[in-house]
Amino acid sequence: MTKETVTMYRSDNGNLYQTEQLALSADKDYEKMAKYTTFWLVEHSPDLIQGGGYGGRTFIKAFCDDYAIDTLSWMNDYCFKNFGDKIQYIQNAYPIVGWSFVQITQKDWENPIDVPGLPRQNTNKLSITFGGMAK
Repeated sequence: MTKETVTMYRSDNGNLYQTEQLALSADKDYEKMAKYTTFWLVEHSPDLIQGGGYGGRTFIKAFCDDYAIDTLSWMNDYCFKNFGDKIQYIQNAYPIVGWSFVQITQKDWENPIDVPGLPRQNTNKLSITFGGMAK
């Protein structure tokens, strides 16, 4: 029996690699992901029949690589496709905001806190890649 010592390299994201080159490559990918990742809160699906004020809330982690157009355009497109028109009407008469989004911190995305006094039908959390494939 022989005793062997193996050298492993740990990247910034915590994974182990057999070569330094692989670890450095993973670090570059991790830095790129961090640079192009943003966090958003979307308020949507308002109560259009005045039945109790319920609405939806979605927390989004968005990756938009450097080849894609800006994240705001992608977020507008996503919200329009999933939540309908930005202006909606209560009982087809009174216009209100159908959905809106604000940028939040990573901490807020990881630990969403409900606002007291605002009942919600649903709260969702998802990750989206816009304009390319995340590695």
